[in-house]
Amino acid sequence: MKKHICGLILLIITIPSVQAVEKPWYVSFGFSSFVENESSGVGEGIGIPLAIGRDINNLFGVEFQIDFAPSANEFSYVERIDADLFAQATNYEVDSPGILYTSLSGKYTRPLNNTFNLVLKVGLAYFDDWAEVSVETENGQTTTATVFNDKGRISVFSAGVEFARDQNWNSPISLAFTHYFGSAHDASNISVGLKFKW
Repeated sequence: MKKHICGLILLIITIPSVQAVEKPWYVSFGFSSFVENESSGVGEGIGIPLAIGRDINNLFGVEFQIDFAPSANEFSYVERIDADLFAQATNYEVDSPGILYTSLSGKYTRPLNNTFNLVLKVGLAYFDDWAEVSVETENGQTTTATVFNDKGRISVFSAGVEFARDQNWNSPISLAFTHYFGSAHDASNISVGLKFKW
């Protein structure tokens, strides 16, 4: 009940300041730095988030985003193969393209001043994660096994700021923290992006 009341108060406070936007559509791209989480298969490294969105007005909008998280340490996948096969291995190769996250989020933008905006996003994300391990044994035989294959829906939350590079906010720079919530697929990143409006 308290959450509903707080949400209603926030809506009442912001409604008088709602205005149409001149350029409602935008695309953005940038770099995200993921924090390693071996239990969810996410490795430490760089992702490349791409987004397209539409601002309904100056406060609310909707955004579709794609991001790739790097895979965890290769050995964490190798440990999942059969113990007898692992004992005979002379060489192994891991094939894992990383984890694909696609999300659809509602966006709330709160101007802090003429240069900075606070941006909050909440939505649903879909993840797709898989890994194969090819093992070569002492007798030269190669066996390939899918050691990880998971996909599903999780929640996503993002909080950040936008910095205006010009008076019209045509191409602001953004800095954000994003967290994907999933029992086996928690992932966090910090991202820097550049947005282009039209």
